[in-house]
Amino acid sequence: MDFLRGPTFKGGGGGTDSTIIYISIEEVVRMTSLSRSTIYRLIKQGKFPAPHQLSSGRIGFINVDAGP
Repeated sequence: MDFLRGPTFKGGGGGTDSTIIYISIEEVVRMTSLSRSTIYRLIKQGKFPAPHQLSSGRIGFINVDAGP
C-alpha cells in the first residue's frame, strides 16, 4: 500500500478486484464542479462522503478504482 493508493480488495463474486485510491480536495472539486465550501457543507450535512485522515497534515477522499 503506498501513500495515495490504498489496499486492494477482492470483488464479491463479480470476478473483479477494486483498489482504493485517495484523491485530494482539489481533485474532488475538479471532478464534481462543486466549490470546496459546498463540498465541506455537504459533508457536514451528511450528504457527501467525508475524507479520511492520511497523516497529521493530509486528508484524502476515497475514489474506488474497479480493476481489470
